[in-house]
Amino acid sequence: MFLTGCDAPLRMIVPEPPPPEPPPPCSEFSLQVAFLGQGETAEIRRGELTLDVDHPHPRLVLYSPYTTQVPDGGANLDIPGLRPTVGVFVSNLAFAPTEAGFRQTMTLEWLSELEVGAFEPGCDPLRVSCDQAGCTGP
Repeated sequence: MFLTGCDAPLRMIVPEPPPPEPPPPCSEFSLQVAFLGQGETAEIRRGELTLDVDHPHPRLVLYSPYTTQVPDGGANLDIPGLRPTVGVFVSNLAFAPTEAGFRQTMTLEWLSELEVGAFEPGCDPLRVSCDQAGCTGP
C-alpha cells in the first residue's frame, strides 16, 4: 500500500479576518457654561454647566485649572507660600433623561480661568473657555 503526497507540507487555508466595523458616527451633543459672576473672595467665578447628549458614553474633560496655587488660608492669592490645590469645585449635580439621551447640569466654581470640554472617542471635542468676563465656546 502506497500513500502519495505524505511528504508534502501541510497547507492550511486561513480565512481573512472580517474588516473592522466603521466607527459610529459622532453623536449630537452640546456643552454650555452659563457665567453666573465673580465672588469677592479670591476672585472665585461661578457658572452653570449643561451637557446634553444623545448617547450613553460622553467624556467631560477639565483642561484648566486642574490645579492652582493657593496660599495657606486661601484669602489672598498674591502672598508667598503657595501650595497646589484643586482649581474647580463642583456642586448641584443634576441628571435628567431626555427624549434623545440625557442632560447633566452642575454648578462650577473656579479660580483663574476655566476650560472644559466634552467629547466621545473618535470625535472632535466641544470646548468652552471662561475668564473673569464670561464664557465662550461652541
